[in-house]
Amino acid sequence: MSLGDEATLLVVLADVSERKRALKALRVSEERYCGLADATSDLIFSFDRNLNLTGLNRAAARSLGLEMKEALGRHLADLGLPPRDVSSLETEVRRGTLQWPAGRADP
Repeated sequence: MSLGDEATLLVVLADVSERKRALKALRVSEERYCGLADATSDLIFSFDRNLNLTGLNRAAARSLGLEMKEALGRHLADLGLPPRDVSSLETEVRRGTLQWPAGRADP
């Protein structure tokens, strides 16, 4: 790069140490969460707005008779839920009215 008749070197530095610390803390937190989720016998599922499975723990995979990797990405309808229930959930998601089941504490 030159500036007028003089050769010029442009150097840009950025301190990324805080970002690295934050990423490490996030990784540790995720590992802790995954360890807890896999240690419980409770079924843990997460779905996206299209009702595709985005996460599950080992107990949930066992209940489906699938490996965790096999289950990920599958639609709720492909996991054995009755079609009427799937349709009802799809409607509630579309309306934005999906609620935690009555009689249970919020997650």
